[in-house]
Amino acid sequence: VFGYLLKDRKVELPSRHLGLIPDVEIESLALIFQRLGESAENTIDFDKILESCNAPKCSPDSPFLLSNLEPLTVGYAMDEAFHFYYEDNLDFLRSQHVKLVPFSPLVENALPEADAYYFGGGFPEIYAKELEANRSFRESVLLASNTGKPIYAECGGLMYLGEQLEAQGKIYDMVGIFKGKSKMTSRLKRFGYCIAQTKADSFFGPVGAEIRGHEFHHSIFETSEPAILDLRKERDGEVVSQWVGGYQKNRTFASYLHVHFYQSQHLLFNWLKYIKEAR
Repeated sequence: VFGYLLKDRKVELPSRHLGLIPDVEIESLALIFQRLGESAENTIDFDKILESCNAPKCSPDSPFLLSNLEPLTVGYAMDEAFHFYYEDNLDFLRSQHVKLVPFSPLVENALPEADAYYFGGGFPEIYAKELEANRSFRESVLLASNTGKPIYAECGGLMYLGEQLEAQGKIYDMVGIFKGKSKMTSRLKRFGYCIAQTKADSFFGPVGAEIRGHEFHHSIFETSEPAILDLRKERDGEVVSQWVGGYQKNRTFASYLHVHFYQSQHLLFNWLKYIKEAR
């Protein structure tokens, strides 16, 4: 045991249906972390932690030897409605000569110029009215998809790329790349880690590629679009549930699956290759 944090109600964080309120919505977050830091300095022995660290160094046979030398630009949604990303994923992209350009589907008029676009998860259901009102941006996303621009979307991104989103008892128009409607539900759906196998060539590689990820959502996507992922959840080596998901049209892919790029060098290699093929 290296220490502890004292109980302090002044650093409590509010929550909603998917967990803690995101940092982008908390104005006092810097003060909260400052208070936590001061508390940690008093009750945690950081010198002992550092003395105990024995992190392995990278060796020549490290699995992450990907080295992309071709500069690429990827625009990614970043605002109150979309901000669920693994920071590792963004750092990994930057390390591979990928310039990341943030954009806001809430306030900007159109997508920025880029080789591909990345829509992470978030709370589109909370901002559905504003997303619907920004018609010019939605039309720019649909145009990008129809002209073959690679677009990758996870969870909230899937909800945004569908035709409609039902939330707070109302139905809102979304981008319309995929036929169907997202509907909020009273309980979590498909909660937990799972394995997906592709049934078509995609961002993840050729048919049959396997990807690990997790699903965590309070909605369902009702659609007639064919699913391109076979998904399963395993526990103690046994398959405990199976379902399908993930949709692809033109070079646009969207699913409820959140994926961490560092699981395999082949995953990001295929991701970047898919983007280059469309240039």
